[in-house]
Amino acid sequence: MRAWSTVAWSTVDIGVKVSSRILAALVTACFFCALFPLVSYADELTAVREQINAKVGELDDLNSEVKAAKQSVKDLDVKIQKTLDEIDAKQEEHARLQSSMANMTVELYKDSADFDPVLVLESSESLQQLMRHLDMNEKVLDAYSDVIKQVQEARDELNLKYKEVSDKKDEQQACVKSLQKKAKKLDDAIVGLRKQEKALSIKEQAQLAQAAAEAHEVAQTFETGTMGNDKLEWKTGLTTAYGGSSDKVTPKDEPTATGTMCDDWSIGVAVPLKWGPEKYYGRYVEISYEDQSVIAPVVDCGYMGNGYVSFDLQPGVFKAFGCSDCDEWGVREVRYRFIT
Repeated sequence: MRAWSTVAWSTVDIGVKVSSRILAALVTACFFCALFPLVSYADELTAVREQINAKVGELDDLNSEVKAAKQSVKDLDVKIQKTLDEIDAKQEEHARLQSSMANMTVELYKDSADFDPVLVLESSESLQQLMRHLDMNEKVLDAYSDVIKQVQEARDELNLKYKEVSDKKDEQQACVKSLQKKAKKLDDAIVGLRKQEKALSIKEQAQLAQAAAEAHEVAQTFETGTMGNDKLEWKTGLTTAYGGSSDKVTPKDEPTATGTMCDDWSIGVAVPLKWGPEKYYGRYVEISYEDQSVIAPVVDCGYMGNGYVSFDLQPGVFKAFGCSDCDEWGVREVRYRFIT
């Protein structure tokens, strides 16, 4: 555990010390193998990103099809409305012609009580006049009947056209729903792949940092925000530094709370005892300082001003931010978020 005062150590047998250090080294190795398995994530990331690009391309094509299908539905709606307007016009024309036919017949035979052929016969002075009256009546009725028939046929054609356009609209609407369903599946797949990409990126960044620590090299930071736009909450907190040759307080051969050893290149952080550190051990935290980030595991705990300080940074972390020792880092405010 992270110490804040000098601890008195009892003299022990050298052999016991050596065995203890070997055991601590084995524990450390096992812990970091669990956190940073010795595999490369670059190929996996490349494969996942290729899948994302391919599915994004498919989704773009589908969205274009959906857009075209929706536009087709709108165009068909215009045709349907136009057809309905034409049907209404024909119905009005049909009613008007029927009324005109009735009025015309009344005008032709206004002297008759009704249109009984017997009355027409009685009113005719000669056979020729009778035939003329009957012929006129027949022609008028036939003329109006033909026009009315034409209007009825036009209306029937429009009704068929309306049904045809309506059926096409139903087909297009079904097509839109089918395409949208496919697009939703693709979108869900892309979301899953992006989560996978982010998880692999986190592992890759953590692995790179740990590799740098093991090689006694300064870990590379990355630009804050490049791990993906997500809803993980950023918080602000104070940090201090501990461990390695520049730490005059913490014993150099004391293992952390999780059994790891801290040296001049270790990547890790300690959290306050007040937080209940057990639930944080093994989790990754992204530490952001001046728009640069480092991913580090929680491996230790300490009093840390009874929680006034949020994190105690090991040398590999503060060196990544450009500081050479614990005193140079001092106390600094950072942004942080737990990403696992």
